[in-house]
Amino acid sequence: MASQRQLRVGEEVRHVLSQTISMNDWPVGELSVPVTVTQVSMSPDLQKALVFVMPLGGVEREETLEFLSEMIPYMRKRLASSMSLRRVPMLRFVIDETFDKAEKMDNLFKAIKPSPIKDD
Repeated sequence: MASQRQLRVGEEVRHVLSQTISMNDWPVGELSVPVTVTQVSMSPDLQKALVFVMPLGGVEREETLEFLSEMIPYMRKRLASSMSLRRVPMLRFVIDETFDKAEKMDNLFKAIKPSPIKDD
């Protein structure tokens, strides 16, 4: 279970990264689709941040991860200038699979056919 401090710092990191990504003003190249930062999970020592992202429509996932991974030094500089942390966390980007799992569950529930109620 994450501590209040981890949750608070993770939310602040999420906010800064969301702003940075939404500006799409990179030193090199650009994202071809809008990207949402859905969650940031901080390690207990606040040295690592696992950043969950989802490209709009779930398209170009690999390209998005590759681009964001290349831009980690730039984003860490943005975090350093926007937040007052002793050390800027190392960032790791992953695709948020929550939406896919929710869609699969929804499809499973739709596939279940209710049995007719018999009156005796």
